[in-house]
Amino acid sequence: MEWKYLMLGLAAFLILMPSVTSGFEEPIELSVEDEYAKTDLYDLATFWINATNRMDFRSDFIITISGLHSEWAVPGVFLISLDRNEETRIPVRFYPIGDDYGLFEYDIIFSPAQFPELNRSQKVKLDVIPPVIINKIDLQISEPQLIAGIEIDSRRRQSIGIILELKDSKGSIISTDSLYQEAEGIEQINASLSIPEIMPAGNYTLFVSIEGKNISASRTFEVEPVHDIVTTTERRVTLLGEEIVVNVYNNGNIAEKDYVVYQSSPPGFLTAFATNPESCTQDTKDGGTVCRYVIDEIKPGMSAQVSYSILYWPTLAQYGIGILIIAIMIAFTFISITKPKITKKYSKKGKGSYNIILEIRNNSLKSLDNVIMRDWVSPLANFVHEESAAIKPILRKSDAGTELIWKLGSIGPKEVRYITYKIKTAFIGSLKMPRAYARFVTSKGKRARVYSRHIVLK
Repeated sequence: MEWKYLMLGLAAFLILMPSVTSGFEEPIELSVEDEYAKTDLYDLATFWINATNRMDFRSDFIITISGLHSEWAVPGVFLISLDRNEETRIPVRFYPIGDDYGLFEYDIIFSPAQFPELNRSQKVKLDVIPPVIINKIDLQISEPQLIAGIEIDSRRRQSIGIILELKDSKGSIISTDSLYQEAEGIEQINASLSIPEIMPAGNYTLFVSIEGKNISASRTFEVEPVHDIVTTTERRVTLLGEEIVVNVYNNGNIAEKDYVVYQSSPPGFLTAFATNPESCTQDTKDGGTVCRYVIDEIKPGMSAQVSYSILYWPTLAQYGIGILIIAIMIAFTFISITKPKITKKYSKKGKGSYNIILEIRNNSLKSLDNVIMRDWVSPLANFVHEESAAIKPILRKSDAGTELIWKLGSIGPKEVRYITYKIKTAFIGSLKMPRAYARFVTSKGKRARVYSRHIVLK
């Protein structure tokens, strides 16, 4: 009995299976015969697609194109009508225009007009070839020129403008040039750029671009460092000695840093340095002096100098300097000795009572005329009139203290005059007294004055 029911169930499954599988079929189908196409600008490229309606009724369908420059699709939207289980082959064409090249990817979308959510899509790739291709760039340096061999491939005969720019590793432009040439197919174009006679070491890039087109290529090359220092020495003999100038030229293409120059001087001579050496040592062989000069940096194409002088008569120069120093010392000593001098001092007589002594000494061999002595008493002390010296001063009182003035007339050569007066302080303690000074007329009719030092009463 069980076998009978099993056989009935299997028969029912076989009868119903076609209807079940048909329920899982795609309602629409879309395929592309070739997903890649290549074309030139302003030329057609065609993709063939196969579209199928698997729905149980006739329907309208929309085919749209999505991607960069979808406006190149002609037309951009297709509207077709397919019957039940009908399949059709449709061309999708692109007509690229403008100045954009490269590989572009598009989505071709196939969807029922009434049921857009049931859409299907296929990707295609369109390779738009530029009208000119720069195949390769060959370079050769022949100073002061950079020679470039440029191979191009022109899709049609046309006049091509080529722009050349040479830049260093920092992006700074070293040289530029441009040229025009008729070309068709593969052409070899030779161009040259002016470059400096000395190209600094480093990496450089030649950029080649087509005028008016978004087409460019580049070639990077390296200039190897070249060290080439040339040194020349100029000597000029004078009556006082010899002047030496060492010229250091950098004919290389790389900056030379901390470049060292050694120069030697013969023994027994003084050296005057216009360029300061870093160090100098005595030569153990002949007793001369070897100096080491360091030049911080010499850039390519630039020069630096080291200069100094060798004096032929060092002993005479030393004697002359010694004699001059001695003469100056004698002159200052003589002036100091013969200059009039004022000395101010004091003696204490009791609490707050002091004798002030002024000494004016004429050390010169000439008379001093119209001598006027001035001194000041601090406002914290009082001048004692009745105990002053025989020469009475002229008194002038102010908030700054009491000014004492003595008219001494003439003081003869080597003559010494003394003036004394008494003061009393207003308190017990130290008191600083102002300087005294004398004004006079010298034997040459010039006015002059001399000062004493401050004193501190204790």
